[in-house]
Amino acid sequence: MGADSWDLESLRDFVKSSGEASQRPIEIIDSIDRAIQLFRYHLYEAKDANDRIDPKSPREAVELVLTPSDKVEALHREKIIIQANTQSAAQNARSIHDIFAQLANCLILQDAIEVVSCDIYRVKDKLDSGPLKQHLELLLLSPEYRYINAMVNTIKHRNLVPFGAQVSMESGDAGVRFQSFEYKDEPYPKLWAEEVLEYSLYVKNSVVIAGALLKEHVSA
Repeated sequence: MGADSWDLESLRDFVKSSGEASQRPIEIIDSIDRAIQLFRYHLYEAKDANDRIDPKSPREAVELVLTPSDKVEALHREKIIIQANTQSAAQNARSIHDIFAQLANCLILQDAIEVVSCDIYRVKDKLDSGPLKQHLELLLLSPEYRYINAMVNTIKHRNLVPFGAQVSMESGDAGVRFQSFEYKDEPYPKLWAEEVLEYSLYVKNSVVIAGALLKEHVSA
């Protein structure tokens, strides 16, 4: 199975055939399915808009920052599309992990963690040693997950991470970029929107891998 796909239908069938009395695991699987669909929508909307404004020449790079008056409105709209959908992709990528935590809590831990307290960190701590626990430990320490988690929590609890068009004097790259920020006294670097989307995709794909490991665990 590739990192971009998860055979959720097979997992639904397994849960139904296992004699699980509660409907909750099926509802959680349905929630994961919907969250992945939403993630893909926001990812492609952001990528398409980012591709539309990607400068193809030095002149276009300058115009991205010093926009002619006749292009201001159209460019502003594209930047809003990129920002809104990049943030939404990040939020969905992050939220899928806590929905997955509910599934692991239900199918592996027999609801050892109260639903209201269940998150990916607590599930990781409760799991016995094995491939799934190891995967989650590595994920939660990865720079991609840490950035997405910090970004989502900063947006949710405080304010938007500053965002705008820039030309890099160091590399000559041009595009739209999220500025550096701090979360829990830890600094996070400025990243191009395309980089944030790549981080989000990594985080989303990691839950697909976790799902395969969960299926292996409960099927053993």
